[in-house]
Parts: sequence; C-alpha cells; structure tokens
Amino acid sequence: MSRTVSEVGEFGIIDRLHRVLQTEGAADQRAHLGIGDDAAVFAIEPGRELVATCDVQICGRHFLAETMTGREIGARAMVVNLSDLAAMGARPERALVSLGLPADFRMDDLEEIYRGISASLTPHRAVVSGGNLGKISGVEWFIDITLLGTVPPGSAISRRGARPGDAIGITGTPGASAAGLDLVRHVLRSGSEEDADSGTSGLSHEDRASFRPGTKLERVRRFVAEQPWSAPLFDAYLRPNARVSAGQALRGLASAMIDVSDGWRSDLLHLCEASSARAIVERLAPVSEAMDRAARYLGQSVEGWRLGPSDDYELLFTVPEDRWAAAEQALRSTGTGVTRIGSIRAGEASLELDFPHSEIPPGWDHFASPEVGQPIAPRDRDGSNR
Repeated sequence: MSRTVSEVGEFGIIDRLHRVLQTEGAADQRAHLGIGDDAAVFAIEPGRELVATCDVQICGRHFLAETMTGREIGARAMVVNLSDLAAMGARPERALVSLGLPADFRMDDLEEIYRGISASLTPHRAVVSGGNLGKISGVEWFIDITLLGTVPPGSAISRRGARPGDAIGITGTPGASAAGLDLVRHVLRSGSEEDADSGTSGLSHEDRASFRPGTKLERVRRFVAEQPWSAPLFDAYLRPNARVSAGQALRGLASAMIDVSDGWRSDLLHLCEASSARAIVERLAPVSEAMDRAARYLGQSVEGWRLGPSDDYELLFTVPEDRWAAAEQALRSTGTGVTRIGSIRAGEASLELDFPHSEIPPGWDHFASPEVGQPIAPRDRDGSNR
C-alpha cells in the first residue's frame, strides 16, 4: 500500500521526487545547484548566473490573514522567497506571482497584496514580470511566487561547503517569530468569547472571515497598544524581513549557508547533511527583552522558542576560522547582528548541542506540523508551529 505524503514527510517527499526525475530523465543535469538547496543556480550568460526559487504561502497554513493587512500578506509572501535568494548570496531581479482565490475575494485586498509585494521588491530594484490567477473552490487561498536573481559566476553560496574547522554563525535573534506566533494565538483565543457573543462563531461567517485579510487586526493593535514590549515579536512573525544585503556581503567569505525558515536546529542539520559534516553548537544567539517579557506573560519557555520551529528568515552560515572576523565585519556593515554559536567538526552528518537543554521538536515539516492557527495543546506549548 502506498504511503501518504504526511507519512513520508516534507524532506522525504523532496528526496523521492528527485529520484523520480532522475529515473525518468527530467532532472536538470546542467544546473550548478538544484533540488535540495535554497535555490537552483544556472549559467545564463558570461559574467552572470541565474538563481531561481519558488514558494507557496497558503492562508491558514503559513499565515493568519485575519491578523494582517493585505499589504503585509503580500510583503510576507515575497520575503519568504527573498530569503531563499539571500541564502545564496544572490541579487533579486524578477518575480512571477500566481494566486488561487475564492470568487468573493475583495479586489481592494488583492490590490493591497500587490502593493506589499511591490514594497518588498522595490529596495532591491526588482520587479514583477508576470504571473497567473485561478479560482479555488474552498476558502484556503494562496500566493505562489517564483523569484529570479543573479550572482557572479561561481559565487553562489550553497549548503554543501561546510568543512571541519569552520565557525558557525547566525544572524539576528532566532525564536522571535515563534514567540510572535504564540502571541497572535493568544490574542485570537482571547477574542473567542467576543465572537460567540456577536453570533459569528460556529463553515460559518466567522470561519470564512478568518481567511479574509484584517478581520481581527484590531485585536492585535489593541494588544500592542496595551503591551508595547510585544511589538517587535508581532513584527518578527507578521512582518519579517529577508537578509538580502547580508547574504550578498557573505559572498566570498561563507563556505555554506541556509536561511532559517524551519527553526535553526532543523536548518543547521540540513546544512550538515548537504555538507556531510558534524556541527557542535556551544551557545545560542542572545534572547531579546521582548522574548523574555513574552515568556513571562504567556507562562511559556523562551527555550522552546529558541530551540524549536520558528520561521525567522535569518541566515545560518559557516565560515573558515581565518575569515570569521571579516564575515562579522561585513555583516555589521549592513546593520546585521551576528552570533558565533559553534563549529564544524569531522564526522557523520549530525548536530550536537553542547549545553544543557530540553527535548524540543527540532523543526517544521509542511506535512507533519500543525496548522499555524491550531490552538496550543499542553504538549506543544514549547512553540511547535510555523
């Protein structure tokens, strides 16, 4: 009996489909980098290589539309793709945008989504070159983006170059997005009585409204007004940024790199597997004051956010020891904070945490992890989400 995609899991699916393409003769043999990295890299002309990625964002699965404006949704969908190019050290150039929408989707919201897409591309002088539209039968609408960029020949940073003796670095404060998501969940739960009183609970009007941009945005705004310390965490989840300039700054310095979209432990293990290397992590990136406040407010563990699944869109990279100072300086010149968290050792692909820690799920899997809007059960209060 054939196994389901949920049983195989996201990364098992990728591996099996790659094998099908190889067997059937449709795997790209000319790509310098292909399936299994953050983006594919192709030679297109002398002096330039093409870097291509695509990512689909499904409402209710990857983002909570009711807590966001259309502009924020569009920007977030593009940032997910920009982060993949950042992990390769590429410069974004052109995007193709496809959407699957219900017939009653409001045109004002759609225009706002495109304004958000444009706002994310404009700083990089990148543009939308085309796309597609389709009508869906349900409520789970989606945005599917293909993003193209370029790098000088041979300069793309892959997941495969980590070597024994390399230092491991990570930008920003990983875990902030997971904390932000748990705050969003808290705000939505705290308004459940309000929904019941208004007669919109109970597929009802309220269920459909949860897939429309901004229907519960006012709750988030009220919470931030009452708890100002929470603003950076809501921003980390609802309005993330891609480290595009930081990725370009690491070209010629980093030996391997990946963006943190599944939780840094899971992504570091992907890098180790691609590089056939062993990682020893000796310390974590600093905890922000906002994360500390959120942990106390929600009665949760900061460790869960820092070690578990979290789509932070930070950069996780390795760099030879003699280049660490230069890499640190290059990142700081772009305004990017960085923490050295460990080193690469010889041995089988693996990840070892060399400090006391709790047993926490290591990362996100599209077919195994819960929906982002799913209520937090006692056993997944450690931040298991996406």
